[in-house]
Formats: sequence, C-alpha cells, structure tokens
Amino acid sequence: RWVTISPDDTFLALAPYAADPAGALVCLARFLHAGPPDDSGADGAPGPAPSASFQLRDGLSKDGRRSVHGILQGACRRFETFTASEGGGTSIGVRWSRRGGRRRRANGGGNGGGRAAVVMCVVEKRGV
Repeated sequence: RWVTISPDDTFLALAPYAADPAGALVCLARFLHAGPPDDSGADGAPGPAPSASFQLRDGLSKDGRRSVHGILQGACRRFETFTASEGGGTSIGVRWSRRGGRRRRANGGGNGGGRAAVVMCVVEKRGV
C-alpha cells in the first residue's frame, strides 16, 4: 500500500522573518484552514478566530515587513494584513477581508456554510 502525503508549504517563506518560526507557521496554517468566521452564528458554537498574529523577529527592517505582507497576501488573496506593536515587539496581524467574503456569497456560496472542504490526507488503494 502506498500513501502519498503532500506537505503544506504555503507559509514556509515566512520562516526567516518570524521570532518563533514553528509556532507562527502552525498558527497561520490553522487560521487559513479554519476559514473565515461564519456571520450566521445560528448554533452559538464558537467559530474560527477573527484574526491571527505573526510575531516578527527583532530588528527587522521596513522592507522586511513589506516582504512579509506580500507573502501573506500572496498566500491567500482574501487575507488582509496590518502591522501592530505589542510589548516592545512588532507583529503582523492577518484577518479575513470583508470584501472577499461578500464576493464569495454573491457567487452562491450560501448553501454550504461558506467553508471549503480541506483534504488533509489522500489515500489511494491499488490492487493488492
């Protein structure tokens, strides 16, 4: 039996800019795969977080921050990024763009709750 696994390297280019690369990349991947928060809130269950934070390493220049913004917006066109200062350090926040959500619902995305299915592992069985 063969199992094919493809790693998710969407945010791998951000590793040199992060203060804690392992934690930051996992946080961003979870935020991406959770999808935008649902506006309905009918069941009262807590949905995905409205934003995520990416802590930058100390001493990163303004050009470095621009690169991080570009990588994040290139990873998902529905991301909106902003810079924030927290406790003496700089971080880049990521949230879902409101404009992107409206566009998706206008194209008939209302029936499925607005979330795309994510396949974490594909297993293919061939004749044994």
